[in-house]
Amino acid sequence: MRQRWLVALIITGLAALVFSGCASVPRLSLTDWSALLPEDCSLYFNVELTRSSGEVLRAVLEGLSEGMTGVDSLIERTDRIHGGVKLLPDVPPSIYTVIEGRYPTALIRMGMMQSVEWERRESPREYWLSKAGPLKVCMPRSSVILMTTGDIVPVIKRYSGQRNGPGARFPEPVMGAMESSEMVAFLPDFSHGALARSVGAAVPIRELWVTADPVRDGYGLAGFFRLEREESSGVVSRVLRLMLVYVLRQGKIEDFPKKLRSVEIVPEGLTVRVTGLVFAPEELARLLINFLSKGSQDDGGSG
Repeated sequence: MRQRWLVALIITGLAALVFSGCASVPRLSLTDWSALLPEDCSLYFNVELTRSSGEVLRAVLEGLSEGMTGVDSLIERTDRIHGGVKLLPDVPPSIYTVIEGRYPTALIRMGMMQSVEWERRESPREYWLSKAGPLKVCMPRSSVILMTTGDIVPVIKRYSGQRNGPGARFPEPVMGAMESSEMVAFLPDFSHGALARSVGAAVPIRELWVTADPVRDGYGLAGFFRLEREESSGVVSRVLRLMLVYVLRQGKIEDFPKKLRSVEIVPEGLTVRVTGLVFAPEELARLLINFLSKGSQDDGGSG
């Protein structure tokens, strides 16, 4: 009798997988998902899942956290990932994500309940703690998963309407980029980060964001650096070339001088725009892993 019950549940779960692949998933607005993230992250990101961006995300998640199990099956059913990363000295980065897609939550819960690798908690609603690492997962509905390697309770409270602070806030140009580009990363307090200190001088950059969109040979990147003062644009333009050399060397990018020849750095008022960089998906993943890992060791910034 027990075996027939389990088979029935598995068949129901498989049917949910098939039909959920055809369903239209309501999209969270930028205001909705940003309100769920901590307001003091070192980095925020937004990813529209495609085959190529899925390859990048898979490599980054597996490279950053040993507790990130089941990445392949998660990515296959995911449409969008919004998140933030806290970089603190001497500790692994804390990753906070709001994941949208089509998920058989009943089947996932059944698997977690029967697994010795997951422990059930409830505060203020049900979530699951991985015994293999710092990963915590909450499934408030079939189209949303809250996943973090940090403290998940404040995220759940935000989702449940128990506001605890304003959540993440983005400048208007960053919000526009997050609505239109396939991948976006935003650093709201760049001047205190390890990357800024790598050039050995004070850099008058207040914040920056980077977009990545598909091109023929991989991803074309564009960077936007918001300055403290417009008169600093000339100095910043020269410093950015040094920073690009540092980043590409640290990421072990082959033939990086050739990549740098196509780069354009253009001052536009309080913003310096950088375009012309193209990376294969595996190169982009390597750069992201290196940046996040380096930042967690060296960053003495806020958070």
